[in-house]
Amino acid sequence: MHVSPTGLVFAIYYPVLAAIGVPANLAVIVILSRGRCGLSRCITYYLVSMAVTDLLVIITAVIFNRISGIYFPYSFLSVTLICTLRTMLNYAAVDSSVWLTVTFTFDRFMAICCQKLKIKYCTEKTAGWVIGTVCALSCLKNTFLYFIYEPLYIINNMPYFCGIKLIFYTSPAWIAYDWIHHILTPCLPFILILLLNALTVIHILTASKGRRRLRAHSNGKAHSDPEMEKRKKSIVLLFCVSGSFILLYFLDLIAFLYVRITSVTYFSGSNFNQSNFILEESAFMLQLLSSCINPFIYAGTQSKFRDELKNGMKYPCTFKVSIDRCILERSLQKLSEPRCILVAKLQPCKLKSGAKKAEKAHIIAEHVELEEEEEEDDEEGGGDYEEQKSSRSESDAVVLVRTQLETKELELKKEKGEKEKANKKKKT
Repeated sequence: MHVSPTGLVFAIYYPVLAAIGVPANLAVIVILSRGRCGLSRCITYYLVSMAVTDLLVIITAVIFNRISGIYFPYSFLSVTLICTLRTMLNYAAVDSSVWLTVTFTFDRFMAICCQKLKIKYCTEKTAGWVIGTVCALSCLKNTFLYFIYEPLYIINNMPYFCGIKLIFYTSPAWIAYDWIHHILTPCLPFILILLLNALTVIHILTASKGRRRLRAHSNGKAHSDPEMEKRKKSIVLLFCVSGSFILLYFLDLIAFLYVRITSVTYFSGSNFNQSNFILEESAFMLQLLSSCINPFIYAGTQSKFRDELKNGMKYPCTFKVSIDRCILERSLQKLSEPRCILVAKLQPCKLKSGAKKAEKAHIIAEHVELEEEEEEDDEEGGGDYEEQKSSRSESDAVVLVRTQLETKELELKKEKGEKEKANKKKKT
């Protein structure tokens, strides 16, 4: 891992990659976690774990490594110790993402080609164990990277950046480690993915021919097979994910072979005149691009995922509209309610005295009688009632009744208090 390169291309490419990759992977995590995309829980576990590791790659490699190195070259993130830890986390996240792609391919191979083992292997529990084991082994494998770096610059007695030690290219142990490191990622995943996909394709072609013969023989003519349509969707998703991985990681394999065969060192710095710098940095850019390509594959191949994504994008607008609609309906409901219901809502809950009920009923009756008298007067006056009725608001009538009820309640409370005082005096 060399120093962050400088130049307009890198200054634009990495921020754009982070701006797209972070929200895209977060959207995948949220949508798939809800379980509404028509995928099994086992597939969902693998796809969510791949999105999480891709998000970690973007955070550690793109934001903390490249963007911070380009725009803040001498921050605390560039200190040799932090630089080394960032590199370890970056490689651990990349290895986890790569091998989770392999495990996802193997899971689909078992589900399609090995029906007997499918029941035992393609389960949520097995998927959880496999994901945890892959992430743990990836972290363990990359802990050795801590010992291959040394400070690249010493500024005011403070070590900055991390360069690879020369012993890494001469020591047999480190040479063997570098070969094992690149064989495990990405050489072996290339072989496994190609092999598993080839076996899956052969099995699907054989099974589809047999199913077409049976359906044509039983029905007399060929019809669409729902099971094969379902398998086609699963295969399209599988091939797109594994195919994008192979294409975007292929240049990284070429860069590794170029360094080891030509006996050159990994480039540290930024020099477009050096062929190994152009090759290594191009490979690294494509490798990071693979961390934000899967969300677009899901959106292109899964119709239910697209629907959930559209609903999520519409949610802020629909949420505001639903709140406004609810408020409007409540207000209209209150205005359309009869006055007797509104008065009943304003009355206290505890009414035990018959006198209180009689008083309040008397008040309501008086109010209704006054309204009836006003209506009769208005009808005699040539229909002016309708204009006056439209000008008078419903809230004024409610407030009038409420104030009358409150005054009567206060009077009743005073009378009750005076009676209690009189009773106490009689007792004394």
